[in-house]
Amino acid sequence: FFSDADSTFPMSAGFEDPFSSLPAAVIGHILGLGDARTVCMCASASATLAAAVEEADAPIFASLVQRRYGHLEGWAIPAAALAPPPHDPCGWRALYYRLADRRSDGFWGRIAVGNVTHEALVARGLVRPTRPAARGCVLLIDDAIYDVTAFAPLHPGMAASLHLFSGSDATEPFHDVAHSAEALRIMRSFLVPGLRLPHEGVPASLLSDADYSALFAAPRRAATTWGAVPRLVVPDWGAAPWAATWVGTPWATPWGDSAPW
Repeated sequence: FFSDADSTFPMSAGFEDPFSSLPAAVIGHILGLGDARTVCMCASASATLAAAVEEADAPIFASLVQRRYGHLEGWAIPAAALAPPPHDPCGWRALYYRLADRRSDGFWGRIAVGNVTHEALVARGLVRPTRPAARGCVLLIDDAIYDVTAFAPLHPGMAASLHLFSGSDATEPFHDVAHSAEALRIMRSFLVPGLRLPHEGVPASLLSDADYSALFAAPRRAATTWGAVPRLVVPDWGAAPWAATWVGTPWATPWGDSAPW
């Protein structure tokens, strides 16, 4: 369903949702293999997939949470932080968005950096031990966690400037200071294995609950007008993962002419 701007797309009046003839088990398997970006894009392209995702909202997003954050449960992220409140109607979906949202206090990185310590990382074999008297220093910068305990005494800006943000999000102060290519190379050597998650491509948190509901409702409203199925012009994901344009859209998306992926 998704093509380059120069390619053509079948637009015949008799065009039908190609997923409508698939067994429910096959649709469930397809959705179960995707990440959050894939699930949301599928829901926006097919009325059948939209209905399937909406019906299986809780198990799909529970699986996504477990797949992305399960390896951190217990030691970096408390188990309670990986389960939705019992009476939250949005439940697993809201939890997934909250964990992915860097603006949220529930962002996985902020939770993890407040829970891990240098000593715990050494015990798990993730970083090398330092001298016993060394003061631990673990920082969150952007989407990754770094243990700079060994480097702190050598920091040109003094160790105190690092320890000031130990156990917290140091992204803003880090970017407020110009760093050389060599400094960035050194920084990468202190990345804690397993505490930098793969880029999702689409910030799942950009979809609010209202956006999410409208996204799933849109294909159903357009189910009888598949002769004008939209094409999604996808740009360079690394440069602007949320900047994509709908072409020939038969319905109004929650974002007007642009979708947040």
